[in-house]
Amino acid sequence: LSKQKEEEYQVSLRAQQYYFEVAEIESWISEKSQGLKSQDFGKDESSSVKLLTRHKGLELEIDTYSGIIQELSNTGCQLVSSGHPDTKVIKARDEMLSRELRNLKKLAKERRDRLVLT
Repeated sequence: LSKQKEEEYQVSLRAQQYYFEVAEIESWISEKSQGLKSQDFGKDESSSVKLLTRHKGLELEIDTYSGIIQELSNTGCQLVSSGHPDTKVIKARDEMLSRELRNLKKLAKERRDRLVLT
């Protein structure tokens, strides 16, 4: 392949990887959001403590994914700055992912606060 074709292929491949990873993270966020909307706050102190412990683990997982999402956002920015033809789509997906992460963090905080009160 010519040098230009090789570069186009690499950019296209990076974009496809970006879309795949965004879809995976959106699915993960959706799954975790549903769990955070649970109305189960424990029937007694023991079950409340277990739920709070599990919730703290979820908060650590959210922190880990925040870093992954930041790296993915950087990849999106690189694709946009390289003049990728799907610039508008990439920007929109990046903004949506950031918004979904903010909402997930908000839900996690609200649930933690409710668990602590019970």
